[in-house]
Amino acid sequence: LQPYRGQVVGLLAENDIDWVVIDLACLQAGVILLPLPAFFSEQQRRFTLRESGACAMIMSSRGSGDTLTPLIGNLGLVPLEGVTGTQIPEHTAKVTFTSGSTGEPKGVCLSEANQYRVADSLLQVTGLELTRHLCVLPLATLLENIAGVYLSLWLGHEVRLAAVNELGLQGASSLDVPRFFGALK
Repeated sequence: LQPYRGQVVGLLAENDIDWVVIDLACLQAGVILLPLPAFFSEQQRRFTLRESGACAMIMSSRGSGDTLTPLIGNLGLVPLEGVTGTQIPEHTAKVTFTSGSTGEPKGVCLSEANQYRVADSLLQVTGLELTRHLCVLPLATLLENIAGVYLSLWLGHEVRLAAVNELGLQGASSLDVPRFFGALK
């Protein structure tokens, strides 16, 4: 990831340990991470990649026609063509986009310090005493990423990961309730 320091790199992957490792590795390497929810349409993905100025994409090598540079597990990196420079604020560590349900997706730039402040403020407000967290939202969702993963790891607690389809999530707005309760159990 070092050659991409200070540049935006997209991440499209399942909820698993490789997603978390890539997220933390990007923080360490100074790469600006652009998490892409799997439920985004192809049009939404292209829009967010273009708007953020992403110069590469990390994704599953399974079923990919692209030649990927292997990174971890089945994830690899592919450079993106035709990137135009986008002004990203200094100290940005992550760019996250809404689904754009009322129009085009909207992006927010977050610094590493900001993400940790949010995790700390969640701890202060909730007083969480959890020892295990099951990630039930896609890791590309900022709430799950910070409140679920960062806060749990910061506290030294266990993070449980399951593919969103194992949890009963279908797309951006459908939930198989019996499957969800089975996963919680």
